[in-house]
Amino acid sequence: MAHSVPPNEPRDPSRKPSASRPRPWWLLFTAVAAASAAVGAPLLGAAAIAPTEWGATVLRINAGSKDAGNDGWTPDAWFSGGRVSSVASTIPIARTSDDAVLRTARFGRSFSYVLPMRPGVRASVAVMAAETWAPAFGVNRRVYDVFMGPKWGSLKAVHKGVDVYRRVGRRASLYLYTPPVTVGSEGQLVVSFRGVRGDAMVSGLIVKVEGGRVPEGLPLAPAPTAVPGAPHLAHAVTGGPYAEYDYTGDGHTTVRLDGRGSHSHWDGRTKRTGELVSYLWVNRRNGQVLCRAPVCAMRFPLGVTPIMLTVRDTLGAVSSTATEVTVSDSVMPGLWCAFQKAPARGSASPPPVWARLSRPPASWARRVTSVNLWGLPVPFSDGAVGVRCTGYFVAEAAKVHTFRLLAAGGVAMAVGGKQVVYARSSTGSARTHTAKVFLKRGRHPLLLTYAKPAGGASRLRLGVDAATPHLWRSLVYRDGTVVPTIHWLSASAGRAYDVIKITGAAFRRGEVAYFNNVKATTVEDDTGNNTPNTMFVRVPPGVTGTVVVTVRSANGRSTNGVPFRIRSALEGGDTTPRFVPAQPMRIRGGKTWKVQSVTSAAYGPDGRLYFGTLSNGIIAADIDHATNEVRSWCGSGSVGLHRSILGLAFNPADWVPGAAVRVYVSTSTLYWGRDKRLPKGSGWHNGAVEAFVAMAGGGSGKGICLKKAATIVSGLPVSDHDHAVNGLAFMANGDLLIQVGGTTNAGVPSKGFENLPESVLSAASLVARTSKRAAFNGAITYSTSNPATAVQTGGRDVSVFASGLRNSFTVLPHSNGGIYATDNGPNPGFGRVSTSCTTTAPDEVAVNTDRLLLLTRGSFHGHPNRARKQCVYVSPAKKSPLAPPPMSLLTPSTNGLAEFRANVFNGGLKGALLLSKFAGGRGDGRLHLARLSADGKRLASMNVLASHGGLTVAISPAGSVIMPLVQQGKVSVMAPIVNRRDFHGRPAVMSVNPSRGRRSGGYRVRLWGYNMRKAKAVTVGTARVACKGVKVESDYEVSCIMPPGRGKVVVQVDGSRVFGGHDFEYMGL
Repeated sequence: MAHSVPPNEPRDPSRKPSASRPRPWWLLFTAVAAASAAVGAPLLGAAAIAPTEWGATVLRINAGSKDAGNDGWTPDAWFSGGRVSSVASTIPIARTSDDAVLRTARFGRSFSYVLPMRPGVRASVAVMAAETWAPAFGVNRRVYDVFMGPKWGSLKAVHKGVDVYRRVGRRASLYLYTPPVTVGSEGQLVVSFRGVRGDAMVSGLIVKVEGGRVPEGLPLAPAPTAVPGAPHLAHAVTGGPYAEYDYTGDGHTTVRLDGRGSHSHWDGRTKRTGELVSYLWVNRRNGQVLCRAPVCAMRFPLGVTPIMLTVRDTLGAVSSTATEVTVSDSVMPGLWCAFQKAPARGSASPPPVWARLSRPPASWARRVTSVNLWGLPVPFSDGAVGVRCTGYFVAEAAKVHTFRLLAAGGVAMAVGGKQVVYARSSTGSARTHTAKVFLKRGRHPLLLTYAKPAGGASRLRLGVDAATPHLWRSLVYRDGTVVPTIHWLSASAGRAYDVIKITGAAFRRGEVAYFNNVKATTVEDDTGNNTPNTMFVRVPPGVTGTVVVTVRSANGRSTNGVPFRIRSALEGGDTTPRFVPAQPMRIRGGKTWKVQSVTSAAYGPDGRLYFGTLSNGIIAADIDHATNEVRSWCGSGSVGLHRSILGLAFNPADWVPGAAVRVYVSTSTLYWGRDKRLPKGSGWHNGAVEAFVAMAGGGSGKGICLKKAATIVSGLPVSDHDHAVNGLAFMANGDLLIQVGGTTNAGVPSKGFENLPESVLSAASLVARTSKRAAFNGAITYSTSNPATAVQTGGRDVSVFASGLRNSFTVLPHSNGGIYATDNGPNPGFGRVSTSCTTTAPDEVAVNTDRLLLLTRGSFHGHPNRARKQCVYVSPAKKSPLAPPPMSLLTPSTNGLAEFRANVFNGGLKGALLLSKFAGGRGDGRLHLARLSADGKRLASMNVLASHGGLTVAISPAGSVIMPLVQQGKVSVMAPIVNRRDFHGRPAVMSVNPSRGRRSGGYRVRLWGYNMRKAKAVTVGTARVACKGVKVESDYEVSCIMPPGRGKVVVQVDGSRVFGGHDFEYMGL
């Protein structure tokens, strides 16, 4: 910040304003109000001066500025003392649209504003401030008090200890609201600023007289604290920030607050996961309790209301997270334009019905900030297109305005309800059409129609007075009155209960989709996928054939409808995924199978489903895949005192004739320092990968059927929280990927993580070269007990594969050769952000979102690790040369990731990704379906498959989706709805387990499918090499011994149908 302007001469506070000084501001307002009344309360003008949360009777003072160019702001006046400062005009200011105002400021140890006002009126002030001076970027570097009163002798402190940086960080706006003050006989309002530490600094004052809507209260409500000794495990998720319009014009609107994503975590001391028992929503501005439920609909006034959600769990843990509710008057810059494909009346002139200012059906719609359509922003721009733009032109003064339309095609325009331009198309280049219109000060309806001929170029440009093209400053529209428009559907056909994605514009204010006149159910999705441009709905039952899909909101019905064919149940060949709603996995007799603290799941080569748990070791369950019924189960028992399993995998290279099933698990001691379980010098690297094998004879008869065989990797980093050694997965070459969580929130040691720094192998995807078999060395050692400086000295067969992963829970080597992973983003309040190897920033600069990543050897993905000299946090929301962008942003906490390999739905889901959002507290999580592009480097589509989810996800041989619910003590399952008519009574292979194996063959695999009872021959690949030793296991399953082979192959039973893709992959060893 440059303090370059000399200080103003202090004014005598006792002197009355002289004639040479600025006249009382209410006289300015009176003149403005009179001009406004003459044109019938214009959209902009007097009302535009006010912040939307207040009324119209206000004055805005741009502190430190001599420029009258800031729309609606008065240059700095009525001040006493202080100096002015400014920063470069290119520096952005966060949390505001008034960047120019906040780039200037008045500062000083003590200065005041003495505002002349009518005696007897009540006035309030909003002080605008931003910390823009680099030396003051830090807590307690600039602290000041704010005083206000009707005269110098009666000033009262209205804000004490203001620290802008502490509240909002650097270069971000902060509003300080004051209570109303009654102006005395002196006819003045005094606002005084006094520095406590450093200089006080303000950028603007917004003064309001009685009659507007003033937010009550001053300081934001403090966050509640946990009971003494309670673990820091609860996590409040607000679902915000929220934004809505005042549709009715009464200054308020109803906003639905949704805190169902809140949850708690595992507590190693009590061996329990906390369950949320209370929710509290509070208005932080006045401390008012809004509601005490996870979801509630509340009325909010115009403006920004800071709110806070506090949750408490059964362990006594408390978590509070703040967000904001913004209610605006729906006035947006620009015009709203609708685009019609192939207008019905001619392609070279505006249809007469358009010229009469009616509303034609639209095929596309969007906002334009200026009418400069040199090429139309629609996918059908090559053909004839009709364009209709609506809004208001805002005249800042009563005068003659010159409108110029440059158009190649027919064009018509009306201003103030009167047609001023109407021209049919002419051959050749674009022509300019001019109209001079006298307009009073205020807003005037504007309608513009344009007809682009087929095959011709789009040329449409609007200029007003000296500006061509005319920018949005004087073009506005009411976004809250726009009706929906559908652009496209994610599918052209489907069956009842299918979920389809509708993409369009203006989906807001209670939008509902209809199939003909049958209402569809909207799939709620807290990832934000239901936006003003997208919505997900279920195809309603009871309707078949071709229907028309429309969207209706409180503003009206969509301007168009899109055809969709609903298939009947008798039609075959469908590839649309349909699942039975999620149900708990059950044991014989129909009772829910209770299994505590499951964290990971994978199917073994023996057909059993294996689970890793937080405190009960490994569980192996024998499952009837046709019914998902648990027939029996056994396990390993505890894997060690305080040891938890977070990852589980099988190495296909181990599955050789005569070998026992071998399962690999990642084990860690969580909260090792906080709970005094391990010493500080060794606790930070207590993680390991261990192997367990099935016991001969089926076990001990006491439920124990697995025993430890070996420690594969030791010395892995573990945080002093619940970030530890997570997911495991074997690559096609036999090497093992290990996901290791970070020990910081965003690269800086913090109290939330017991002040532990990152280390050389933390916050990364590691690769263990287990393909070396007996020669492998995974015993990791370090040069020192200090994690920040320790260098890896042993276990060199374990190294970093990809880095910058804060807490990647799952890694997936896909059959396409890509390696995908989920990663958790930073949490608010858990620690600062590393901006270099020596500097930090508040956690507000971090983006609290999860990510889907494509990992490559050596890639860095944004989470800092100073031990590896990766010191700069990279936001997933911004492009950076330091890190590739994520494939997708995900809602916290989306941890589970699996590839769908089963042939159900006629192979329609093969190769797709399923992503599971953790179901915490009272929430049910989410299950997302993501389809990859042909090269696997981006997402072709992503939508909600079900409003249900678990900590992780696995796919059964029958195509059922298995999701462990760690906090609910059960396992959820979604079975596919299979149309067996597709198989015509012949065998149909749904999956092969294991789906990968050695090139040499010789191991037994299990084929699960339909109509298997009479199976005779199993063949592999296009050459149909025999899979020997065929054994019919049941109506649904046969097994055989795989022949040698290479690459990816199909597997058939008695010449069964091939569904596309492959069923089995021979590994590279």
